[in-house]
Amino acid sequence: MSDSPISYDPRVMPAPPGAIPVPFRPRLTQFLVGVNVLVFVAMVARGGSPSGFTTDQSLRWGANFGPLTLSTQPWRVWTSNYVHGGLIHIFFNMWCLLNLGALAERVLGPWTYFAAYSACGIAGSLLSLWWHPMTVSVGASGAIFGLAGTMIAAIYLGKLPFPKESLRGVSRSLISFAGYNLLFGFLPGIDNSAHIGGLLMGLALGALLGPFLTQPAEQRVRTEWVIFIATAFFLLGAGNLVKRLNGYVVPFGRGLTALKMHQATQALPDLEAAARQRPRDALVQGVLGATYLQTKHYPQAETALKQTLALKPGDVAAQYDLGLVYGATGRYDDARKAFATVAERRPKNDQAWLMLGSAYRGLHQPTDAEQAFRRAAQLNTGNYKAYRELGWVQLEQDHADDAVQSFRRALQINPKDSDSVLGLGRSYLAKHMTKEAAQTLQQYQALRSSNSGDSQPAGPAATP
Repeated sequence: MSDSPISYDPRVMPAPPGAIPVPFRPRLTQFLVGVNVLVFVAMVARGGSPSGFTTDQSLRWGANFGPLTLSTQPWRVWTSNYVHGGLIHIFFNMWCLLNLGALAERVLGPWTYFAAYSACGIAGSLLSLWWHPMTVSVGASGAIFGLAGTMIAAIYLGKLPFPKESLRGVSRSLISFAGYNLLFGFLPGIDNSAHIGGLLMGLALGALLGPFLTQPAEQRVRTEWVIFIATAFFLLGAGNLVKRLNGYVVPFGRGLTALKMHQATQALPDLEAAARQRPRDALVQGVLGATYLQTKHYPQAETALKQTLALKPGDVAAQYDLGLVYGATGRYDDARKAFATVAERRPKNDQAWLMLGSAYRGLHQPTDAEQAFRRAAQLNTGNYKAYRELGWVQLEQDHADDAVQSFRRALQINPKDSDSVLGLGRSYLAKHMTKEAAQTLQQYQALRSSNSGDSQPAGPAATP
């Protein structure tokens, strides 16, 4: 009787003479890749663009976002690992997962591999929540970095039944992969905190698991249960710590949602609560100040905006809003200084020049006001308010011909702006064009009665 070939699993024991290796198929890795691809395809099928999904689409499918994750949806720390931002994002992540996952599944075994993969992904999500809780984060890269870390530590600290030369080559490749991608992760738009969190968790798990990988199955399973139960408690504790540190984003997120729905008054209590929890956060103070301004709580707006500038002196939006507060309360010289600072820092922003002109007009400096309004109109030929205010200041200086041209230009852009119609009618009167003036003023009355015009003085259309 001839000898039968001996089968063996190279993950467990070295090859005996004449042995034939058992073919290895990384089924769990293929399954994980399939789940990620399936989620991506489903997102596209539900109206998403393969080149990139919107924030709302990502959130709908389980993205990580502090105001939601730290509130009533903690499951996002896990589901976000299966959501990707676009075709390029998922392609590179899945290419890495196929390669790293196959190695990790072979060395660790499928269920240990899956537990490590999940723990590393959650750790990456938690560090992302700590680092920048107001950022929407998606992707499997935290878990993939974790696999790299697990394998690096396991190779160095474990006694794996592989040739030392091949292990050294694998470890060099893993370290190069982790180092290169960490450096690449500092580019804008990449959540490097998730990479770092996953990598650190992976290194810790690899260090704990490595010495036991070649032990008898029963003993190894008991050890792995202890390690992963301890890991679960660690992640729960880390999640609670992040919630205590960054829990302010929950009311802050509710406030932003109310603002998005144009409910500024309803947003204030939540924004105030966030500011009490995070008094030295420039973003929170800036949004609170802008909301106070919108609801005409000018003293509170001034306090919050000054606090914002104390925390972040270069915050142009806060400087702009503070100028609006000064203008609304009749402090035109302070408004002039604020808008001059904004115009200096954002010289191509037409709104800054428009509001600077309004401040000069409040100070009864028509020449300076006219120059500022002209600059706003030059920067944005579609800004009808710049032409309208230019017309008013020209009319105040008895430049009726110029005023007629300015008001006409404003009405070409916005025919229903009642304030421009009124200015044009008064310019006609100044030129003694009584017939044209009468017709224009009748048009003004019709617009006023229909409440379809913009009769307010020039104001901000957008924050610079």
